[in-house]
Amino acid sequence: MLSDVHPANEPQSEPAFDALARLSALALSASAHQPPAAQAQAQSDLQTLEQALQESERRGQRLQTLALSDALTGLSNRVHFERALTAELGHAMRMDHPFTLLLLDLDGFKAINDGFGHAAGDEVLREVSQRITQQMRLGDVLARLGGDEFGIVMRDGSDDAAKALARRIVKAVSQPITLGSGDEVGVGVSIGLAAYANHITSVRTLMGHADQALYQAKKQNERRWKMFVGMRA
Repeated sequence: MLSDVHPANEPQSEPAFDALARLSALALSASAHQPPAAQAQAQSDLQTLEQALQESERRGQRLQTLALSDALTGLSNRVHFERALTAELGHAMRMDHPFTLLLLDLDGFKAINDGFGHAAGDEVLREVSQRITQQMRLGDVLARLGGDEFGIVMRDGSDDAAKALARRIVKAVSQPITLGSGDEVGVGVSIGLAAYANHITSVRTLMGHADQALYQAKKQNERRWKMFVGMRA
């Protein structure tokens, strides 16, 4: 989802391929009066042009995916997340549909980076990303916003459903993680939730509410996560 929350499923014609179709018709019509060898060459040239256009389209799609993805985890990145959040807020304001924003911040991640190195930290981020993904519903948006921060746009979700998701994520993330080196580490996660309400008319306001909730969650979790992180013997 890039341009809207509920994109249309109707196929759209590509101008380049429309032009190719018209060119093909003209070329084949013209070559009909040419010798067989010339006709075969014209057909081959058209096929080569079509293949080049298809490859160009695939390359463009790959570049777009890279531009909207986090290289380390494969999740959506901040750009995609902000687009999705903006689109979902607009849809909620028009249709009065509930949705919830969740901001997540790992507890104890810095200690792993400091104690085991950045490569270990990357391992943890990838593992945590997979664990969070496994708790998600189809259609919701999960993104890595940067560092050890993540965001979720939970579509059509009630407060109770969002809280249940948060509890599942906390439980999944808090399980021990075994690094490639054999060391076992652990992180916690703090989550701030902000549900859409009629008085919210901007992404900034909704993000502010979620940030405030996340700050309170971090304060409550501080003592617990400091005891949870293992260090190399």
